[in-house]
Formats: sequence, C-alpha cells, structure tokens
Amino acid sequence: MLKYLRVPITPSSEEDDFEKAYEVSDDFDEVLEKISYEYVSILTDDPSMYYDSELLEYGDDWIVDDYSLSDFRRKVSRASSVPTYTYLEQKRVMESVGDKILPHDTDEVFQGKYLFDHTDCLYIKNVLISGAYVKITFLA
Repeated sequence: MLKYLRVPITPSSEEDDFEKAYEVSDDFDEVLEKISYEYVSILTDDPSMYYDSELLEYGDDWIVDDYSLSDFRRKVSRASSVPTYTYLEQKRVMESVGDKILPHDTDEVFQGKYLFDHTDCLYIKNVLISGAYVKITFLA
C-alpha cells in the first residue's frame, strides 16, 4: 500500500467565495464543490509521519511530521485565512494485474539484446521517490 496526503489548495482569488460558503455550511467537501481549487499530494518515505485525515484551521496545525499549515501556505502561495483538510489516502500499487505476482530478484541479469544496470526505483508521474520501500507479500 502506498500512503500519501492529499491537500486541497484554495487560491487567493477564491478566498472570499470560500469564506462565504463556509459560513453557511460547515461541510468542507460541500464548500470545495463551489469554488475552483487544485490538490497537492504529499508523499514521505516514512508513513508513520502522517496524521489522520483532519481539518486544519490554524497556522500551527501540523500537516505532516513538523510541517505546519503556515509552512504549506508559504510554499504553495495558498490563501492564508481559509482552512484546509488533509485526506490520508491509501492506494494499492498494483491493481488488476493478474492472479499472481512474481517478485523480481534484483541480482538476476536480464539476457537479451541489451545489457543494462538494473536498479529498483519508484517513480510516480515521472518523479523519482528516493528512499521509498515497497513491501511485496509472497503468494502461497
């Protein structure tokens, strides 16, 4: 399982609309449907650093480990007075790939037309995730 946080980014241009809608409804997801926003995904190599899904309203609220909402707002130029919500997501790395999974032995040399140095790396959307560990359970 791959764990990561999904955090909506409310642009400054939508700040007033968000605040008006949030005064009427305390349902964060319902308010998000009324504005234009984006998501950012936060991925760490240590899933124990994540907190559960939660509403963040104050600058000193923690998003992940010692990374605060104020730090996040500065990094992504996000609206400064609106709250946000962290969604803790869990995704299976391989879905619908067949009935069995065969783990690869990294010491095995590929035979064929080309020889190359094989290393196991994790890429998500063409971004190298260094230090990530994938646990593959063996099928009986």
